[in-house]
Amino acid sequence: MECTLVVSHGTDISAIKREYPGLCCYEINEDGDVYYIGKPSDEEPSEGDDDSGEWLDYDEAVTFCGYCEGCIEEADACIDGNGPWAQGQLRGTDFSYLKDAGDRAERERCSALWHEAFERGKLSR
Repeated sequence: MECTLVVSHGTDISAIKREYPGLCCYEINEDGDVYYIGKPSDEEPSEGDDDSGEWLDYDEAVTFCGYCEGCIEEADACIDGNGPWAQGQLRGTDFSYLKDAGDRAERERCSALWHEAFERGKLSR
């Protein structure tokens, strides 16, 4: 998976780079400085891929987003393919509206990952 991180121009992201050294800046636009980590989800790692350490699984992507948003208040981190609603679900804490216990448990698990990483990120400020 791939994640993007958008921060205001010139924001110090050294704490994030220490935690995620594979983070690369690929665009500076009117929205800010845009960074990415990982590989697009439509690419599959090949056997013997010597940069396989840059691939993120879903839990790692959730953790990356939480950490970045905790570390930098105005940061906007997103998992490739997630829209605002899906990304917002990671920040949520009440999933009682879900009738299926399995769906609810999975959302709660992902939310807990995000919140734990967010708190760890806040400590890095």
